[in-house]
Amino acid sequence: MLLGFAVMVAYLPNIVGAVVPTGWAAICIIAPIYLLKCKIEINQIHILGLVFLTYASLSLIWSPHGYYALMQILALASVFVWGASLIDLKKVVIGLSVGLCISALISILNIPVYRVTDKFAGLFVNSNIYSEVSALMLVAFIVTKLYFWIPVTLPGLILIQSRTALVGLGVGLFLIIYRISRLYALA
Repeated sequence: MLLGFAVMVAYLPNIVGAVVPTGWAAICIIAPIYLLKCKIEINQIHILGLVFLTYASLSLIWSPHGYYALMQILALASVFVWGASLIDLKKVVIGLSVGLCISALISILNIPVYRVTDKFAGLFVNSNIYSEVSALMLVAFIVTKLYFWIPVTLPGLILIQSRTALVGLGVGLFLIIYRISRLYALA
């Protein structure tokens, strides 16, 4: 729950620097802590992941700016291994939704968070990214049956009306409906 919340609210305007490195810093600090707590059962996907990490490490290490990309890949790998060890993702989704609540409140009140912030962007600086995260979270709420949190996503979808987010939401909902009934999905 803490990791999801930290990723959503890692960027505090005028207090910390740019939004992207701050979010990655939160992931890089918190994810290895959770990784140490989980029980890892190595399977074929983990072996393929290790092969990919070895290849990525060797291809990025020679570049002067490759360490940042390598840090991102290793952080995502630790999040993957930790997430694969979880039985239920509801706590992570709830943590993300609590962080999204802050962005929804800022967006509804139309508070300018940062000088370059788009209108209705919340803590995301870019309104399209906020809308895309809202669409992904809406699908996550439906899949995990956390229907109570669905209103948190509505400001990001209704106020911004990003085509990319709406297409992504449509594809996600199509796949959910397809799992239930192929006939309804095709209709």
